[in-house]
Amino acid sequence: MDSLSASFPSFGKCLTKTQEPRFGIVDGASGEKASLIFTQGNDWDFEVNNDKGLILSFLAIDDCLFSSLDQERCDCAVFSKKIILFIELKDVKKKQRSRARRKAIKQLENTISTFQSSLPELEVFAVIGFKSAKKNPIANTNRQAAIAHFTDLYNAKLQEGNSFEFAH
Repeated sequence: MDSLSASFPSFGKCLTKTQEPRFGIVDGASGEKASLIFTQGNDWDFEVNNDKGLILSFLAIDDCLFSSLDQERCDCAVFSKKIILFIELKDVKKKQRSRARRKAIKQLENTISTFQSSLPELEVFAVIGFKSAKKNPIANTNRQAAIAHFTDLYNAKLQEGNSFEFAH
C-alpha cells in the first residue's frame, strides 16, 4: 500500500490507524467522507471486529481520496497486513435494494480496479453494506454471477453484510 501514498497526495489525510477491538463505520452525508466511530451506538452503518488487536488502517475513499467529481468509487476500505475490505454503504428501502446493489457493485469494481496493482499478497473482500440487512441474503442468479465475476476478474470475494471480523 506504500505505492498508494505516492500516487494519491491526499492519502495521508484520508487514512486512520486503529487497534480497537470493535468499531463502527458511518457513511458521511452527501459530499462528506465515511468515518470511524469508537463509541457503541445505533448509528453504526458497518461494524468491524478486531478481537486479535491487529493494526488496522481505515481509508476514506469517496469524498476524500477521490472527489465527488471523479468516477464513483466505494465509500472506504479497511485493511491489515493480510486482508483488505472495500466497503460500499447503502441506506435504502428494501424495494430499492436491487438498483442500489447494481450501483454498489459498479462502485466496488471502479475502486478495486484502481487499486488492483497495489494489492498483491492481500486477500480482497468487496462488501455491500445495507442498513438492517440480513447477514446472508438469499442468493439468486444475478448475485451468483456478480460473485463469480469479482472472483474471476479481481480475485475478490463479493458479499453483503453489516459486519466483518479480522481474524488474521
